[in-house]
Amino acid sequence: MEPDPLDTLRRDPQPPLDLERRVVAAVKAAGGFGAPQAGRSFVRQLAAAVVIFASGIGVGLAWPADPGAVTPPATSVGSFLLLLGGDVTPASDGSSRAAEYGDWARTVAASGIAIRGAELADGGRVVSARGPSAPMAALVAAGGYFIVDVETEADAVALAESSPHVKNGGSVVVRRLEGR
Repeated sequence: MEPDPLDTLRRDPQPPLDLERRVVAAVKAAGGFGAPQAGRSFVRQLAAAVVIFASGIGVGLAWPADPGAVTPPATSVGSFLLLLGGDVTPASDGSSRAAEYGDWARTVAASGIAIRGAELADGGRVVSARGPSAPMAALVAAGGYFIVDVETEADAVALAESSPHVKNGGSVVVRRLEGR
């Protein structure tokens, strides 16, 4: 059974229970409820409107932030795929270079750049009506990937160049992810 699409909608927290009481009290204090008096009706209504408006701003500023909300970045950031391919020189002791890649990714993240990735399992298949071609065959041989959120393709290329994969003889394909 598929999940109900309505369940995925953002649910805003409920306003404070005493909000209505506070607004009514503020309007009453400003003389907003009661019989209008000649000459003062407009002034009182205007004062009540100002109090209600100011209360709304105050509640909005005091409202707790939704922890699930995503704050858009201040700059135009794009997501780029760094696809690791090609042969990499093995470590001198024959061990995996996973720790080296992990250290590099943690350094990138510590600099404020969002980065995520994974190592690809061995094997894989190319499915195509035309048969395997060199670029697709290279994808099968890829060793892993990273996705980074940076401002420009040049920034993504600079990260790729700094990666242990390139430093150890591999190649990195840098591609912008659409819609990001």
